[in-house]
Amino acid sequence: MKKLIFIALIFLSIYCSNKNTKEKVKEQEYIPPEPILTPIKKPSEIAAERRRHLKELKEQEEKEQRDPLTLEDFSLMKGEIFVQLYSAVEDYNFFSSNNAITLYENQKMKNFDGLEIGWTCFDNHNKYVYYIETSSPKYSTKRNIQVGSTIEEVFDKYGKQDHNDEMIIFEMSSAQYECQLDLIFYIENNKVSKIHIEGAD
Repeated sequence: MKKLIFIALIFLSIYCSNKNTKEKVKEQEYIPPEPILTPIKKPSEIAAERRRHLKELKEQEEKEQRDPLTLEDFSLMKGEIFVQLYSAVEDYNFFSSNNAITLYENQKMKNFDGLEIGWTCFDNHNKYVYYIETSSPKYSTKRNIQVGSTIEEVFDKYGKQDHNDEMIIFEMSSAQYECQLDLIFYIENNKVSKIHIEGAD
């Protein structure tokens, strides 16, 4: 009898031990976090995102394919009048130094029918254009941008460019003239209000 009771106690002890072990395992059982549900986009939203992405790719491709700036881009023209940065003043028969306003030593500026031109002497006798500016819609750049053109038209001709609300600047380094050439479009109400071209040290 005592032997049977002893055996029963052993089985009861084993049973309780197994039960406690299972409960501990259950307590330590890993509970995965609730899945984050991503909202399902509507077909129209997916299509709009795709169109926007394709437009951005196209704009980037067009920007990369646009012709790079050359010295001729730093000029203004109207009909037969064509004034280019660092060209010789003597090349322009409409230019008369007798009517020019002296600004600094060896530097002069003239306003010719809405076109402001400044020149400087690189040596004792040759004068070269270093500054061109206009607020008149009569003159245009080589890429046909003039006062009154929109920002979008500027970007279409010259490529996208970082800018502020007042101006868009396109630059080109010139090893020949050892300086930087600036083509500046001043902006008012989303349109070009003035074009300024000059060589900067």
